[in-house]
Amino acid sequence: MPFKQEIGDVEGIHKLKEVISDLHYRNAMDVE
Repeated sequence: MPFKQEIGDVEGIHKLKEVISDLHYRNAMDVE
């Protein structure tokens, strides 16, 4: 079902955002 695929995409995007924010946080810590 396509609906389940959409849920998977949303979860993937959410995890991707977490990874990006984590990398951004680490970079900010390195700068200071």
